[in-house]
Amino acid sequence: MNDPPCIANPTPENAHHRGDILIVDDVPENLQVLFLMLSEQNYAVRRVRSGQQALNVVNHDPPDLILLDIRMPGLDGYEVCSRIKSNPDTQQIPIIFLSALNHTLDKVKAFTVGGADYISKPFQAEEVFARIENQLTIQRQHHMLDVERARLSNIIEAARLGTWEWNIQTGETIFNDRWAEIIGYEPNEVQSVTMAVWITLIHPDDLEKSQKLMANHFKGTQDFYDIEYRIKHKDGHWIWVHDRGKVIQWDSQRKPLMMFGTHSDITEKKEMEHQIRELSIRDPLTNTYNRRYILERLKQNLLRFKQDEMPFSIALIDIDHFKNVNDFYSHLTGDYILKEFTRIINKNIEKYDLLGRYGGEEFIVVGYDQAGTATVKLEYLLKVVRDTVFEHEENSIKITFSGGVAEACDFADEFSIEEMISAADKRLYLAKELGRNRIIDAKRHTREHVVS
Repeated sequence: MNDPPCIANPTPENAHHRGDILIVDDVPENLQVLFLMLSEQNYAVRRVRSGQQALNVVNHDPPDLILLDIRMPGLDGYEVCSRIKSNPDTQQIPIIFLSALNHTLDKVKAFTVGGADYISKPFQAEEVFARIENQLTIQRQHHMLDVERARLSNIIEAARLGTWEWNIQTGETIFNDRWAEIIGYEPNEVQSVTMAVWITLIHPDDLEKSQKLMANHFKGTQDFYDIEYRIKHKDGHWIWVHDRGKVIQWDSQRKPLMMFGTHSDITEKKEMEHQIRELSIRDPLTNTYNRRYILERLKQNLLRFKQDEMPFSIALIDIDHFKNVNDFYSHLTGDYILKEFTRIINKNIEKYDLLGRYGGEEFIVVGYDQAGTATVKLEYLLKVVRDTVFEHEENSIKITFSGGVAEACDFADEFSIEEMISAADKRLYLAKELGRNRIIDAKRHTREHVVS
């Protein structure tokens, strides 16, 4: 005997309805009762009388929900449900078993094979409506979540964000492929990365701040964990990431359980910021620090000196007779002399010392040597410059400079950077008056260096 065709209610095409329901029952009377009952509630209803026809309908045009009898000739309801749930394309369809079997084991089996709910016959219309609407609501919510999840996934993909999940109690972590890519790993290589391992990848200078911000978030004083820090790439170099996260699950004692977050690679942004910063603090001709930056650093030096007695010195140096270089040779030659002069000075001072252009051919050297040694350093620099022959456009040029030195230890308890600079400037002026080519400090050293 052939299966009867699938019968649908005469709902106009594209008419709005509350859901598309497939009824599967081998008893025509049951089909008719359910059909009329659900149609009156504005559901689109289709009905079949065998398990095989139900599978054909589901595979061809899946409904929103299935009301499924258990006892039927051929394929019973359990087998039909099992096959629908084994198909990835149909496994999300909610199935409500509707049967006269009331034994607990029957109900357990129904849920085991994938049933979403169970209604016993004889049924009450109100119960059927309530259970159907409950499952359709859940189905709609799942659909909305799927749409939102897909949208979020597209946003994350477009923004090239790495994502992470952290089980705070176990230390276990889950990362997406982009998170691994950011630090140079294949996805399978970060599967075993726990939080303890992650911490070892953070730059030591950034780790304390990261842990402090995380602790503040756990205590509730910060809504988010939000930080920029350096993390080690697989090949060994450091990259910058923007790391944001939030605890999304707490226990009854307000202890954090689960935390989700994102990583974004901001290395290029940081490099650009560094370049912009360098342009803002550098003299464009000599590439030494500019006056504004040097003064900022000197204020910091003064604060450290007053707190920890960390010594520092200021030396103002001025190239002797530099105007003659510009007038006799050319301004291009003068620029060359300035650039070579600062290159020589930078090469011969300590790496932690600072050289800045104070104005024109006048420069400032900030030193961090032991008290009383700044003059010795400046006299050495003067000797190096004096012994250098500057070659430019077939011209051989020799220069000297004059300098005034002021050390923090020369001053009383209360003094300012302006006072130190003023003292160095007066000593520079004195060096010029005494014939140039010399360094003057607080002890009025006036030893002259004769140009050979």
